Amino acid sequence: METQAPTDSPMISESKVQRILSRHKKLKAEKEPWINTYRLIGEYVMSRKQNFNQELQQGQILTGHIFDGTAPRANQLMAASLLGALYPNGPRSFRIDLPDDATDEEKASEELKRWHDRASKRQAAVMDNHRAGLLMALMEVETDNGAFGTAGLGVFENPDDDGMPITYRAYDVKCMCISEGLNGYVDTVYIEKQVTVKQLIQEFGYRTVSKQTREKYARDPECKVNILHAIEPRIPGVPDNFGHEDKPIASIWIEIDHEHVLDESGFFEMPILVTRFYKGQTGEKYGRSPAMEAMPDILEANLFRESSIVATEKMLNPPMIVNDPDIMSNGRVRTGANQVNYRKVGGRTQEANSRPAIEPLITIQEMNSTYQRISELARVIEMAFFIDRLTDLQTDRNRITATEATMLNDMRGQSLNLVYARQIAELFTPLIERTFNILFNRGFFGFVPRSVDEYWAAVAEGVDVIPLSVLQRILSNREAYKVTYIAPAMRIMQSEELQALERILMMVLQAAQAAPSILDNFDWDEYARLAQNLTGAPATVIKSLEVVTQFRKQQVAQQQAQAEMMATQVQSEAVRNVGQGIGAVAGKMGARAA
Repeated sequence: METQAPTDSPMISESKVQRILSRHKKLKAEKEPWINTYRLIGEYVMSRKQNFNQELQQGQILTGHIFDGTAPRANQLMAASLLGALYPNGPRSFRIDLPDDATDEEKASEELKRWHDRASKRQAAVMDNHRAGLLMALMEVETDNGAFGTAGLGVFENPDDDGMPITYRAYDVKCMCISEGLNGYVDTVYIEKQVTVKQLIQEFGYRTVSKQTREKYARDPECKVNILHAIEPRIPGVPDNFGHEDKPIASIWIEIDHEHVLDESGFFEMPILVTRFYKGQTGEKYGRSPAMEAMPDILEANLFRESSIVATEKMLNPPMIVNDPDIMSNGRVRTGANQVNYRKVGGRTQEANSRPAIEPLITIQEMNSTYQRISELARVIEMAFFIDRLTDLQTDRNRITATEATMLNDMRGQSLNLVYARQIAELFTPLIERTFNILFNRGFFGFVPRSVDEYWAAVAEGVDVIPLSVLQRILSNREAYKVTYIAPAMRIMQSEELQALERILMMVLQAAQAAPSILDNFDWDEYARLAQNLTGAPATVIKSLEVVTQFRKQQVAQQQAQAEMMATQVQSEAVRNVGQGIGAVAGKMGARAA
């Protein structure tokens, strides 16, 4: 929660509570057609998230129907690989830079360069703290996204001043009901969950919960209650609106069973970032996933693996045929492993003497075709989860050259551009921006003055203050920064631009051999900055234009001083030579006079 819960229950009309619960019911009905698919995925891909209609028992065995582990392993590997491509060095996988519309003066400012560098480091320190739980939440989100196609990441401000301003939390599609805005992004999230009465009172306070819940607490603090957290935008002009008037996103906590409001507050921006792996047909709100695409192959692989286990058991311990003159098998043949079938034969007939008393009943012919099919299905499932493009660089064991490996890597990476782009747009960029805004408001990036006089007073006192140009951009609703990613995924997406940059440099240098004046067209400073940005090199390796300009002025001044010194030395030398010449002439003239 972004704000403290009040000590007393908030005043809210009964009709408003009923409207929220009614909308929640409709959102659950919209999600209902997906439940069977989610249940199937939970059974064969994400076994720890089964039973979408009921809570799991602690310690319950959830893998009893899984015989092939290709899909669960592929999903875990895909999640780890995507996280490694988009977030390889944790929060140091991005930096806060000048916005694209920065003026020449802003680009030349050493103060802005230092501030953006400091902001990047301070934000990275917060996001990298293990108490924030970001990395664990991201791994859970990526795993859910690969399985169910929809997952959420909560970015909540911690009201307690314990040195950890933000908490990150993963939300799965099992507890979420969502809706979209006009732009296609999720702007409404309803989260239903069960908590114990004790936990509810610990979070909201004894006086805030309903009378029935207080009575339950007296009887059994561990009994569970259903609560709903509704987060949705406040629509301007709507009477009896939700949430606080000064915050555009409403937040309401309700005890579902008793229709009792626990808290009504709000956020300045959406606190739960919902990402979808794919979007299906027009109008679908919930995402589709690689697991959904591969489900026919997953079911077939599971069936073949189960059959191969049964067949292997029969081969190791086959059913037997036993000759018995008195007992008959009553026409039923037992084909299971370690089963016995009795065959009635005459006691002294030639048939009884010619057949072994005990022999195996051959039910399995060969297994190679089964194993081959299982291998084919495993490859198809792994391809559905992009394992062939996210991990191995070679399609076979033949050696390839470094150039071929680079080209193959680029081709496979470019085929993942759409996957990377959706992850960046719906998850990572909103995550960084939401975190930045919370830290900015908490003063992590410097003192935020309320007036120009207060700004200059803080500067005079040496206070760490937000640069004036940043404050002016924020007040005028302009972008104050942009997020630059330093990750393999972004380098792959920008590889064409980087290669074009390298090609133009080679062409200009080759042309300069015939016509040196062509170098006058090349902007070396801009080339250095573009190369640093596209390669993901640290921003500190490139000096600001202000520092470069000052350095060049110093160089020009030094060159002028050296030129003046050289001119003075030449002039002094000339004077000295003239003086020596005059002295020599005078000496000769004096000698003649003598």
